Order: sequence, then C-alpha cells, then structure tokens
Amino acid sequence: MKRDANLDLIRCIAVIFVLFLHFIIGSGWYDMPNLGFSHWAMNLLRALFISCVPLFLLLTGYLCCHREFSARYYLGLVRIYVIYLLACLGSLLTRRLALGESISLREAVGGIFNHYANGYSWYVAMYTGLFLLIPFLNRAWASLEARKLRLILVWTLVYLTAVPTLLNLRLHLYEVWWKNLYPLAYYFIGAYFREYRRKLRPGLLALALAAALCGAASLNYFVCRPGVFAWMDYSWYDGFETMGIAVLVFLLLLNLDLSRCPKGLAAGIRWLSGLSFSIYLFSDVTDTVIYRLGQRVIPPGESWMFAYALCALASLLLCIPLAWLAERLARPLTEGIKKALSRLFCRPAPKRTE
Repeated sequence: MKRDANLDLIRCIAVIFVLFLHFIIGSGWYDMPNLGFSHWAMNLLRALFISCVPLFLLLTGYLCCHREFSARYYLGLVRIYVIYLLACLGSLLTRRLALGESISLREAVGGIFNHYANGYSWYVAMYTGLFLLIPFLNRAWASLEARKLRLILVWTLVYLTAVPTLLNLRLHLYEVWWKNLYPLAYYFIGAYFREYRRKLRPGLLALALAAALCGAASLNYFVCRPGVFAWMDYSWYDGFETMGIAVLVFLLLLNLDLSRCPKGLAAGIRWLSGLSFSIYLFSDVTDTVIYRLGQRVIPPGESWMFAYALCALASLLLCIPLAWLAERLARPLTEGIKKALSRLFCRPAPKRTE
C-alpha cells in the first residue's frame, strides 16, 4: 500500500490512548466511589481510551487483509519478538533495580516464555495468535466474493462477541462462550472497511462519537453509582460499548482530510507511528516507575487526577526515547535473524530462462 497519513494517525492515537488508559489504572480511580460530575467525566475518558487495542486490531485487518501465506510472511514475527525480548529485559531490570524485587533467572526466563515478564505482554501473546491465523483468515475472506456474504461474516462475529454483552446488561440471557473471538471480529471489520471504503463526513462521525461516549459514560456511572467501577463485560474490549466507540474513532480518523497537514507534523506522526509497538511495551517500564513515585508524592485532593494525567504525559515522553533506542537495537538483530532463517526455510525464486 501507498503510505496513508490517516493510518499513521490512527496508530499514534491508539498508542496515546494506551498510555492514558494506564493513567486511569495507575491513579487508583477504579477504587474510588463513582460520585459527582468528575467521575462521570472519567467514565467518559475511560470509554474513549479503552478503544486503544481495538484500534490496533481494526488497523491490522485494514492493512493485512490481502497478505498471503508464505514462509517470508512468518518472518514478520522476528521483529515483534526481538522488541518483546528487549521490553521484557527492561521490565525485569526495572523491577529489580527500581523496586528492589528479587527475581531469579528461572522466574525471568519463565516470565518471558509465558508472557508475564512485561506487564503488557499479553498483547504480544494475543497478536501472535492473530498473526499466525491471518493468511488463513484472508483465504476465507477472499472466498466470500459477494459483499453481502462478507457483511454477514462481520455481523456473525459481532453477534458472537459484542451482542451478548448487550443482552446480559441486567439478566443472564446469553452465554458468552465466544467473546474471546473479539480479535477476529475487529480484524474482519477492518478488512471490510478496506474493501468497501466510503468517504464519510467527519462532522457527523464526531457527533455520533460524542453521543456514544456520553451514553457510555452515563451507563457506566449509573450502573456503578455509588460504588466503585464495576468491570462489566460490555465495557471491555469485546463489549458492545467499546466496539461501537472504537469503530467510530477509527472511521473518524480514517476520514479526516490531512492533505493540508504541515510537513513537519506529518513526518512526526509517521515517525511516532513507527514506534507505536515499542512504546506500548516499554510503557511498562515508565509506568512502573512514574506511578509508583506518583503514589508517594501526589496528595489526595481535587487536583489529584490532573496530577496523574501529567504522570501519563511524562510516561509517554520518557517512553519515546526508550522505544527509539529499542528500535535501533532491534533493527540489526532482526535483519540478522531473518537472513539466517531465510537461508533455512525460504527457497530462492527459480531463475527464469528465456
């Protein structure tokens, strides 16, 4: 694909949402009673920020729906796991040096292989499974040549994942056996938007998004009030609330006119977009240090949430150079490993004879 500035923007917004979702966790807001307008507003922000992972999955479907099966395709996992390994080492060193935790070599190695050495490595485990399935998902997608059949597939996955969370708001009407298929639902929604992209008016999408966010904030506020936040199915990645908001954010960013964006800003968005995966994983390092410090020095009061928002911004700004360094270190390692694996598994193309 020709590089699309809107897709770079989506990736940047998604990773910024990741950092600010961590701010809601790190600030201790989940343990506070839902009372007053400020908590309603925090419910609104959470409903927006929780769309971070769905945005990445929608983008994956949009970009990868034409990828085909090949040995070279699977070499794409090399970069992911080189970055993951560096992020795990960073997290383990932070826990050992900054927090004083005692970590044995066995625990460190086990944590890396079992995806818990880094606090956000669950995403790597989930994405690896999706990555391995993509060539086969694409063959199934390509076999459905009619637009109607593809739309039926998309709605089937939405029905299996998001609809049960709507039906079970108050009563247990539907078993949620299939809700963990949500990565596939987002993948095929993204693929559908790629195949049948229509120009939509950003103003109408913004109004729809604002209405959806207000509705989500009100629902969460009154369901939880006066207690603490309740982790309901509908407000998680596979919930109808999150799915609807994520799709609206994705479409809004996809339809923005960026043709007049200053070249410097466009270059910055493109550069930050390339670091997004590393920022996601290395934010575990900066979050661990900054929020632990914040909990010690930020006094409770009316301005405590603002102070923690500054912590999120600081975590992002500190994470960017870490991610940049990791990418610089990962590049030669990735290329070396890929060349070695290519010699083993990828046959050279046969020479053409006249």
